[in-house]
Amino acid sequence: MQLVMGGLGCTLVPESALATECHGKDVAVAHFAPDVTAEREVGLVFRSSAARAEEFREFGTLITAAYNKAIERSRQ
Repeated sequence: MQLVMGGLGCTLVPESALATECHGKDVAVAHFAPDVTAEREVGLVFRSSAARAEEFREFGTLITAAYNKAIERSRQ
């Protein structure tokens, strides 16, 4: 983003990062057309025998909640 804000290019930024990353006065944000399905999938993987399996599940829940909150902020 530093290069973009310095006028040296463009980049794709996830919607969840708009509120924190796209705040420069010279930064414009464009969105994909409604029929475009740009997405990514992130996974958290752990061994089924892990002693801390429940903590990993809770961590996944926290990550999901933080992502959803970031999306909400970026839409305001």
